[in-house]
Amino acid sequence: MQDFTKIFDIDHLGLALGGKAVAAVAPDGKTVQRVQWTPELAEALCARIRAELPADPTAPIAHRGSAPMWVMGAAMAAMYPHSNHFLPPFDGVCLTLHNLPQGELNPAAEVEFTVEREGDILYVTYKADDPNKPQLYGGGHHSYNPALIPLIRAPIAGTDTHVCLRGNSSYNVTMSIATAYFKDCKSLSILGGGPNGPDKGYFCCASRTPERKLGDLTAVKADN
Repeated sequence: MQDFTKIFDIDHLGLALGGKAVAAVAPDGKTVQRVQWTPELAEALCARIRAELPADPTAPIAHRGSAPMWVMGAAMAAMYPHSNHFLPPFDGVCLTLHNLPQGELNPAAEVEFTVEREGDILYVTYKADDPNKPQLYGGGHHSYNPALIPLIRAPIAGTDTHVCLRGNSSYNVTMSIATAYFKDCKSLSILGGGPNGPDKGYFCCASRTPERKLGDLTAVKADN
């Protein structure tokens, strides 16, 4: 496995910054201890990450953790634009993340996008995994070949837009697409559980405007 200049353990940092550990049910049905994330704790996490980033943005870094997607997205935004990797809890697995541009759809990437606009909100949904293909990649059970990620062009949003992102593939696909919106839109929110309970919606992970703060909810569209 590649040597990294810095590895950020999001769960450990959450506890070190004063987060409370609470019981939660893991995907395998087991009860585990998870950090209870709040917007304030996520802000402290991002500040710690920025303070500890290598000065050289090309220095390879990595992160691990089991926080909600909006927290992992906030951590990713804090690490951007460094060369980043994710270390899932599988022996020998390292997922490379890519900083992607916005642009016209690239069919060679084999990703389908659906885009819907409501006012200044752009709902971006991607489909990369195919249930009819072998599930081989991503440290879990995903069909999308991560070698294609650099070919992806995220839908163009615009600097006056709040982007809400969801998709059906692995963490490294979702977070790579997310990088396209970290700096070039009003805010980015990712589908997942929120900071105040098990409710589902799009929760803000990056913002350039006081209109959105970390953890703020944008409701799922009724037809989704």
